[in-house]
Amino acid sequence: MGKGIKIWAVNDGEKIYKTDLTNPNKDKNSVWDGHKVGLVSGMNETIAFQLIVENGNELANNVKVEVKPFVKSDSQGRKQYLEEKTEVFVEHYLYIPYNRITPVAWFFAEGARPVNKHGWVPDALIPVDLVKDISILPGENQGFWIDIYVPRSGVSAGDYTSEVVVSVAGEICGIIPVELKVLDIVLTDENPSPNMVFVSNLDEYYPGFNGDVLDEFRKMAHSHRFELVGAPEHTMKFDREKLDRFYERYLRDGDNFYTSRNGYQGSGEGVGDRLFPIGMYGMNVFGESDEEYVSEARKWSRWFESLDWKGTAFIYLIDEPREKHYDFIKDRVSLLRRNNINLPIFITTSYKEALDGYVDIWSAGQGTDLVKKAEKEKEGQKFTFYNGYAPRTPMVVLEGDAVDFRVNQWIKMKYDMAFYFYWHGTHWRHNRQGPRGHSYQNVYGYPITFVLVQKQQDEYVFGDAAGKVYYGNGDGTFFYPGRDPHYPEHDLGYNGPISSIRMKNMRRGAQDIAYIDMARKAGFEKEMEDLMNEAVPRAFNEVEKHEKPTWSPEGNVWDGYRLRILELLSGMRLRKN
Repeated sequence: MGKGIKIWAVNDGEKIYKTDLTNPNKDKNSVWDGHKVGLVSGMNETIAFQLIVENGNELANNVKVEVKPFVKSDSQGRKQYLEEKTEVFVEHYLYIPYNRITPVAWFFAEGARPVNKHGWVPDALIPVDLVKDISILPGENQGFWIDIYVPRSGVSAGDYTSEVVVSVAGEICGIIPVELKVLDIVLTDENPSPNMVFVSNLDEYYPGFNGDVLDEFRKMAHSHRFELVGAPEHTMKFDREKLDRFYERYLRDGDNFYTSRNGYQGSGEGVGDRLFPIGMYGMNVFGESDEEYVSEARKWSRWFESLDWKGTAFIYLIDEPREKHYDFIKDRVSLLRRNNINLPIFITTSYKEALDGYVDIWSAGQGTDLVKKAEKEKEGQKFTFYNGYAPRTPMVVLEGDAVDFRVNQWIKMKYDMAFYFYWHGTHWRHNRQGPRGHSYQNVYGYPITFVLVQKQQDEYVFGDAAGKVYYGNGDGTFFYPGRDPHYPEHDLGYNGPISSIRMKNMRRGAQDIAYIDMARKAGFEKEMEDLMNEAVPRAFNEVEKHEKPTWSPEGNVWDGYRLRILELLSGMRLRKN
């Protein structure tokens, strides 16, 4: 076995690169005191930490990590098990050469934090059972991600203990104690503000799978507190029979798809989806002639009016329109309004004076104007944002900080955004605009996932220079494929989705804001306002592009914010400092 193995732990808000042997979190961080892991959780919450196995000077083969059950003893010494759901994942690394760092583009501006983070960056999280032999080269790290879901019922609050056992070539080389304090707080199943992520082309990656692979993705999304959009129901002409089935299975609350009867376990059990785009990415599902357009739209409108549903349906009329599209937008919306069809109109653009009165839900990538937002919300208009553009909103690319997807949830809560939208979760085929248009991507072996060449000035709404090449590392790979017939050396033989560090941090942020919502309702409105202002002093157009982001990049800091919320809700002192 390898000699000189060192084992340490870190919170879920850091990315520990494969060759980073001097990380400052090694000695101490929010979940690690140098000897043991310390965690705090409510019920119906998933908490996580990373175990870093640092190798010495010899190859380490057959590395295994096992988490023992969590247990506590009562006053009579009887053992009580937590009945938690624990999952262990192997962190997969992608190599970013120095000359392939994501350049300044629509992902970030000059003021963003330095993103010259080249090297082996972790992201995909592969279930440990799918990796036959885990080996660690000399002088390198291997991260293991550990998820722990604490059930909402059948659990008593208190202090539980466990151990993580690490072995190399069959020989135990480390036992790490884990202490978990479970609070007498049940995290709400409902998300105060939803998230939606687009997925597509799954059938191309799961050939011969007889089950509904999209349902496996839905389960993962729901347990991570976001919703999938892009299903056939979002892109088809009105079909009452199919939509009724969709409503019963995914939208309504109660005995729906997200229950133990269907193999679902996690937060949000029995809670239906809350967002439904009609005509994803502007796909025309209403027809060509005005008569057909109105007739089809009316069918959708009446169907949603007939439902007892807590969610929001909207027409995704067009994606990232330029000025030449404004007449089309006005024409279609005017046609619908004249015929008393009042489904909300959603468009991915910042507020435009020329479209005022024609758009109900604005979703900006870069240009959210908070002054206009405050003014127009009084008129019933809603505002959302999508993707990320530092320093105004966090980045979505691999070189971004681990906490970025956590931070965007706080930003959403602070600025009362209707929801957050990530443009793609399964961008496993190259974008059509680029030189590799529609070719299959090697998402486990090559980091660049988005490429385009600006052919003319302002060709795309984010563009600013003809001839400029734009690309991004990891953009759109929120999920990774469990099957890959196009790169069989990376085919895991698993008919389901693979998660990512970015996804886990969205979940962490969504759980944070659910706690914030609970604290507000418990009477701590002022404390939560002060906390959110401290965590995110400014965002959106309050920040100039040459400035640095106003929020911390450190997982330790964000864990501290979370503990302050839990202290208010529990009445307990949880922080050591």
